[in-house]
Amino acid sequence: MKNQIIPYNPKLKEYARQLRNNSTLSEVHLCQRIKGNCIGKGEYWIPDFVLVTKRQGPKGDIFETIVVDAKRTRNTDFTLNQDAADLLTSWKIKAVKGKLIHGTDLGLEPGNLLTKKGKFIKLFNEGGILKTALKTN
Repeated sequence: MKNQIIPYNPKLKEYARQLRNNSTLSEVHLCQRIKGNCIGKGEYWIPDFVLVTKRQGPKGDIFETIVVDAKRTRNTDFTLNQDAADLLTSWKIKAVKGKLIHGTDLGLEPGNLLTKKGKFIKLFNEGGILKTALKTN
């Protein structure tokens, strides 16, 4: 079966921009399966990497996180969902896919509360060298 050519529809331009800025299609599908309603900015997002440390707090375990997201260049912006999530001080895990966790098993499960440590970090390739930059806005 040949690929079907979909004609350009200028009415969809703004809608496509909103989808790009809020969530990826995969994020929306996953969120809908888990919760059923995923429209709030920052309500659901998937970081590329999360560095987690576990320490004992007065009321139990505390998971502190640093979020690293791969971007094409230094100038590639975070999505609106990532911007909204970066304003939060903590969030809960909605899903864990076992094989994606590397390092020491900290017992992370859906429902664990994570606290943020610092701003989100960009990871990008500049002239063949991997570099990082703090989120500035």
